[in-house]
Amino acid sequence: VLYGTAHSSDHSLSVSGSSDKNIYNLSLGYSDNESILKWGSDNRQRYNIRLNDDYQITSKVRLSSTMAYDRVESSYPQRQINSASDGQPAGTPVSTENGLPYAWGGQYGYQWFSKLGGVNNASYNMFTGNLILSYEITKSLTWKNSASYRTRDYYKKWNEAKIQWYYLNGSENQIN
Repeated sequence: VLYGTAHSSDHSLSVSGSSDKNIYNLSLGYSDNESILKWGSDNRQRYNIRLNDDYQITSKVRLSSTMAYDRVESSYPQRQINSASDGQPAGTPVSTENGLPYAWGGQYGYQWFSKLGGVNNASYNMFTGNLILSYEITKSLTWKNSASYRTRDYYKKWNEAKIQWYYLNGSENQIN
């Protein structure tokens, strides 16, 4: 079976509070998502933290800040089926009688690419910070100055594996 059931979980924790001059919110999150693809590794995990703070310095001056960090890790098959037209014609065997990857005449069992073709691993980290300084000139006019910073790094590792294909009788096929 190429596809099956998958499990997902999302967890979050949030703490917020305020005083006469300060409002804050801190949130943490985690999600773990599996894929319905059961031949090969295919999943994604995300971790995040966010802090919002709004501080009234004086009756006319306010400082607002936001800081956020995200980390995403994923793995997925190196070679995947690109469309419904990929793969073997209907009725063509997917594997040999012994369960080995079957190929004949340039027709491959593409589900084997997902299972045996290698795994890609990717991750990224992202940090975002924003500061806004507000000054109330009059009740209907406010001057705002902002500064932002954002950084993101991305890592991807390709792991392609050679697949040994077989004829229906189980002998090795040399069409690699």
